[in-house]
Amino acid sequence: MSADTSDAVCPECGTPIAASIPTHRVGPAWQNRLTLAAWLGTAGSLLRRPGKTYHAMRLDGSATPARLFLLSIALIVGIGWGMFSFLAVGQGGLMAWLAGMVAAKVVLIMTYVETVGVTFFSRRRGWRVPFGLAERVTCYASVGWVVEAAVLATLVGM
Repeated sequence: MSADTSDAVCPECGTPIAASIPTHRVGPAWQNRLTLAAWLGTAGSLLRRPGKTYHAMRLDGSATPARLFLLSIALIVGIGWGMFSFLAVGQGGLMAWLAGMVAAKVVLIMTYVETVGVTFFSRRRGWRVPFGLAERVTCYASVGWVVEAAVLATLVGM
């Protein structure tokens, strides 16, 4: 490869290297500011245009924002499932709370199962996706668990 890489493309994803320079990756709002508005903006952009959101994700710095995003999703799913169990299914308070706790733990466990899977399959394909990168992607992708829990509640409630 020549010293001038302005026209070169990444051999793994085909993206122009100039577009992948860290200064061009501004990150989703939540990666920059830990506020409710930033969380809502990030969750919304992940649901509406995930590719664009992931393309902008910063790969450097702390994984803490991604992990906090995952924890907030687990909390939302847990509270929502507990309320559903109490109000729609008619479980008692303690059982509904336990159902919510189980739902929250399932979100956390399944997200990290997914992280391990992304890392494993990327290695099998010859891609360089370290665990930390896979973790960030799956932590932000956890917003999909809210949608899944709502669909499952609808099916159970029928």
